[in-house]
Amino acid sequence: MVFGIDDRKKPWDSYGYAVVEDGPAIAASVKPRLIKEAFIDYIDCVYTEDQVPPVKLLIQFDSTGGRYKVTFEDTDRSRWAVTPRTLNTIRDELRPKVD
Repeated sequence: MVFGIDDRKKPWDSYGYAVVEDGPAIAASVKPRLIKEAFIDYIDCVYTEDQVPPVKLLIQFDSTGGRYKVTFEDTDRSRWAVTPRTLNTIRDELRPKVD
């Protein structure tokens, strides 16, 4: 799941894919307002007040192993963007890799 982050550390969008084993990728999203407080708390734990917050956050879940990985993007708002150009490759890029 990819989250866009505004200057106040609030999530402003989300998108991603749910994948079961090697099955098809199903588009998924969450309403940012439902996770806003927990999201800001998490960002505050990782970034200090004097640091600029990231612009995007990727959370990859491995539902079979119960593991996850969080990747921050500090500057590139277009990273992990779903566009006509990336539509056929982005699902694999977002597929959980939690080694």
